[in-house]
Amino acid sequence: MATVLGKQGYLRISALTVLELRRYALNHTSDTTEDTVIGDNYKTRKATLRDWRVSGDLYFDRADTGQLALTVGSTVTVDLYPEGTAAASRLYTGLCIVTSFDPAASHDGMVEVPFTAEGTGTLTTTAV
Repeated sequence: MATVLGKQGYLRISALTVLELRRYALNHTSDTTEDTVIGDNYKTRKATLRDWRVSGDLYFDRADTGQLALTVGSTVTVDLYPEGTAAASRLYTGLCIVTSFDPAASHDGMVEVPFTAEGTGTLTTTAV
């Protein structure tokens, strides 16, 4: 079994690398509808609409063009490489709308920025 270290992950927003990335998460889901009929002993379902979103945490860097592309309300292309960018690594890509970008800090810490973007259309999974 091959495992992957989190530090290998890589995120681009509209072809711009996001620096100071601390954490990312990709949530890819599917709605279902029940199609159970008389005589079935267990409920059965069919997949219907899919949905996805990406979120993460950054250390704020005003010189980071990838962070600057995360403008709330803008439509951007997300490229997420959980295994890094080496050949045959997995790549998730799609258009999404940035829904939050929330800088916050305490007096004794870094300025941290949680962000979220919701998919609009297909999330494509390919190998690099």
